Amino acid sequence: FILEKWRSNHRYAVNAAHFIEDVHGWFRANFREIGDSVGVFDDERLARGGSVDLTPAVLDRFRSTLKSLEGHHQGEDRSWFPSLRRAHPGSNAAFDILEADHKCLHPLESVVFNTKLPMQVRAQALREFIVFLEDHLRREEMIVVPIMLKQR
Repeated sequence: FILEKWRSNHRYAVNAAHFIEDVHGWFRANFREIGDSVGVFDDERLARGGSVDLTPAVLDRFRSTLKSLEGHHQGEDRSWFPSLRRAHPGSNAAFDILEADHKCLHPLESVVFNTKLPMQVRAQALREFIVFLEDHLRREEMIVVPIMLKQR
């Protein structure tokens, strides 16, 4: 419902569509595909004792997508969020949460790549990473898009 409301705003196409549909959409799709490719969201199979194998190819794709995400987050933390903070000082607490979210992903990344840990632990960390990222992206959109729709 809220996305449809945003899309009806004449500024959506100029200010927010790329952010939500292209940038965040790309991260959502790619990380979800990585998780789906190894079955981390297949609860029925996992409940029956099915295993997950984070192969080198899967980890390479995760690493590559993660590199793009880290660049995106660095741009937000170093440039975009400070600019929005200055323009909207009443939103500082919200931007604190978004920046903290970025840091919460790092421990999960480390677990995914830690080959000394059992595969199931690493797979669970991948699942948690993807779920947390999806929550973060929604949170970020709920905070930032209303600001974007007011900008000229």
